[in-house]
Amino acid sequence: MKKTIMKRILITLPRLSGGGAERVMINLGNKFSKMGYNVYFLLLSNEGEFSKNVSEKINVVVLNKRSFKSAIFPMIKSMNIIKPEVIISTLWQMNLIVLMSQFFLKERKKTKIIIREANNLNIELDTLSFLKKRIYKSIYKFLYKYSDKIVVQCDEMKERTQMLLDSKTQMKVIRIYNPILSKEIAELGNKENPFEYKDKINIIAIGRLEFQKGFDLLIQSFSLIKNQKIHLTILGDGTQKEQLLYQIKKFDLDEYIDLKGFEPNPYKYIKNADIFVLPSRFEGFPNVLLESLCLNTFIISYECPSGPKEIIQNEDIGTLVPPQDIIALSNAINQAINEKKYKSHNDSNLVSQHYDISYIARIWEEEFNF
Repeated sequence: MKKTIMKRILITLPRLSGGGAERVMINLGNKFSKMGYNVYFLLLSNEGEFSKNVSEKINVVVLNKRSFKSAIFPMIKSMNIIKPEVIISTLWQMNLIVLMSQFFLKERKKTKIIIREANNLNIELDTLSFLKKRIYKSIYKFLYKYSDKIVVQCDEMKERTQMLLDSKTQMKVIRIYNPILSKEIAELGNKENPFEYKDKINIIAIGRLEFQKGFDLLIQSFSLIKNQKIHLTILGDGTQKEQLLYQIKKFDLDEYIDLKGFEPNPYKYIKNADIFVLPSRFEGFPNVLLESLCLNTFIISYECPSGPKEIIQNEDIGTLVPPQDIIALSNAINQAINEKKYKSHNDSNLVSQHYDISYIARIWEEEFNF
């Protein structure tokens, strides 16, 4: 009955670029729209590889602003025109300007503001200078108390996020796992094998080419292996591309490693790979591990904060390696090859049951009483 009201859900994003947070919010927005809600995307700019993945039923509002600072007042104006019952914001800079904007909403009392943390915020803040870190921590502590709920993706992330907040705001933090599109992933995975070296053991890694994702660590670990039988493919774009290409050349790994750039269908690579590797320094909750399990691909992952140890709970589905340990990572890859661990299969049905988009969307609906 309540769906006939067509509640308005506003999802804010900087742009629709090829990151995990953007993919999650697009999938949730599309699902909410199918469930009968009136969904809006509010974007700073209409850029990004995922723009074509947004349902035609979703209303897309573009502010055409390059910076977060310049977007505040246009955002307030758009929010007051749309008058959403629910605002969902993700990515930390966007979260801050949404919480600043909420002071100027004409119908704030009728609007739920849900802040979704896409990463471990305290670890991201540690990358800043001492003064900037102190300033941002104070801003977060002040602004986040004006949210109605704060969503994180796993239990470890919940603990770390609560450390930044006062005791009252800590009670607003809840854990909701990220969703995956189980059926769509399976279909996309069943495309033609894209690997050039089909006679080799193909290892895949996926993500933005940024410091956080640790591809420099993976390349270093590969320099310790140099096994003629294996080949590494890395999918993704980012600011570290040239640095990584230089590193590959420096270690004389040109014939062992390929950087393929952004790939709209990474699932055919994951499905046909022998091993998936996650070398990240930190994560929020790495959906790509769930997608690898869904496609029955063996995983080797750093036990970084946060998510991997909650996903990889037995040795049949993957191996956890001490964070940023290059030697341990190369040893784990060698061991998986020598013991042919990549030949084993995990239970993809278990992944589908706990993380499927329909199940997770219902949790959002019930938790926030859309």
